[in-house]
Amino acid sequence: MQDIAPQMQDYADPSSENQVHAVRTEVNHHYRLVTQFLLRSLQKIHHQAIRWNLVDFILLKFQH
Repeated sequence: MQDIAPQMQDYADPSSENQVHAVRTEVNHHYRLVTQFLLRSLQKIHHQAIRWNLVDFILLKFQH
């Protein structure tokens, strides 16, 4: 059991936790930017049928 203890400490390394948090924050930021861009683009489309077709297409892409 004592042999495993030093390896377990690697997972509790605060610098790796900070890196994970930084990556998550960056991904969330980019996701928000893309979402805002798509919403602005959709608002420019006045024809409702075309707008819903695009929404369906985007949602299908995100599911895969």
